[in-house]
Amino acid sequence: MSVALKIPSVLTMLRLTAQRYPKIVAVKDTYRKLTYESLLDEVRRLASYLRDLGVRPGTLVASCLPRGVAAVVTQAAVFTAGAVHVPIDADHPDELVSRLLDGVNARYLVVERERRVIGDVRQIAFGAPGIDESSPDEA
Repeated sequence: MSVALKIPSVLTMLRLTAQRYPKIVAVKDTYRKLTYESLLDEVRRLASYLRDLGVRPGTLVASCLPRGVAAVVTQAAVFTAGAVHVPIDADHPDELVSRLLDGVNARYLVVERERRVIGDVRQIAFGAPGIDESSPDEA
């Protein structure tokens, strides 16, 4: 006899927690902290921006960000867009980042600062003005 468990996705759990505790701090680092409500808003904006750039379900979106708020928002936004998140250590040298991107064939890279990568990769600066102007979609 097999038992099927229905486990909610991380995004579902995030949405439910945000509904229940919107003003509680969800994530923080040395420079920023976001409540669940603010976290979901940022996730929706970035996911919408990624879709506007052409990210579709199954698209590989890499991120090269230090641990912290930006990394959490990016990972959740990539999942919200239906894409596949490929985390890359922000401390890796640009040459290694290029090889990793080429190896997985990622065409999008979310960064804090521009990286000197080789290949056909669209770099997206986390916090870029266009992201804030995007209309929020359903996260």
